[in-house]
Amino acid sequence: MKSRVIANCGLEISEIGLGTMTWGRDTDEYEAREQFDLFVQDGGTYIDTADVYSDGNSEKLLGQFIAENDLIDRHDLVIATKGGRIRNAERSINNTYTYLSKALDLSLERLNLDFVDIYFLHAHDVETPLDAIAENITQLLESKKTRYVAVSNFSAWQITYLSEKVSSQRFIGTQNEYSLIKRDPETEMFGALAYLDLGFFAWSPLGRGVLTGKYRNSIPADSRAASPHLGQFVRSMLTDSNQKTVEALSTAASGLGCTSLELALLWVLQNPGVTSAITGARNAAQLRTILHALNSELPEQIYSALNEVSLNH
Repeated sequence: MKSRVIANCGLEISEIGLGTMTWGRDTDEYEAREQFDLFVQDGGTYIDTADVYSDGNSEKLLGQFIAENDLIDRHDLVIATKGGRIRNAERSINNTYTYLSKALDLSLERLNLDFVDIYFLHAHDVETPLDAIAENITQLLESKKTRYVAVSNFSAWQITYLSEKVSSQRFIGTQNEYSLIKRDPETEMFGALAYLDLGFFAWSPLGRGVLTGKYRNSIPADSRAASPHLGQFVRSMLTDSNQKTVEALSTAASGLGCTSLELALLWVLQNPGVTSAITGARNAAQLRTILHALNSELPEQIYSALNEVSLNH
């Protein structure tokens, strides 16, 4: 698997990140372990989790797999987790240093690690001023519990402000949604990140699964769109406009002799502003399909055609 480098700090990570949101809930330990082994054997290094994924079980499984795999060196992996989001609480986001520091301690305990490589603030906290968030990021870096800090789901202007205030090459970028049917980062984000030499981690590069084509005719009973906890998250993307993009993607994929999944992922990775695309799979078979996509190339003509189709829809 190819790697990409975040310019401001020199951190090298795999162009595909292994997402673990469903580990310990929809993906059992056996399937999660198979995904982990397959990913690292293929040369993947960047693995993404969060304290709220499966109520901490995702972190626990990841820590277990790292400890039990004798074929990899912990220092060859880039382990990222997130904190600051709180489920079923009156204050759903908390970016205070007191909360983030404690959350990171608990994540390290579940991961059975002394440090993580990247700690993401999971979402912007409107109750904590940006100046305070910048100071909290600096304190997290000084704690030595994380090598780097980044944010998730922040805006371009907020990231620019934080980058100026933190004044550290260890503040490295942002994680936001980006796909053929979610192109908001193109408006301001990519330009700001290029100016700042920061990284961009794309979550849901497959449009929450919609771009795979699995929902073209119905919602499969075993799909995320049919699950009680992720159903609305996926179904909100099943619009008439997005379906037109899905059909165009399917037609292009058929002509190239590949799958819609492969084409959608290659489209994201072809953007030079993307450092890594985070993909979550329900099982190892799906992950194999994702990894297989990396063996293909997206013709510039098709890339441009998909650009135009998705923008017009």
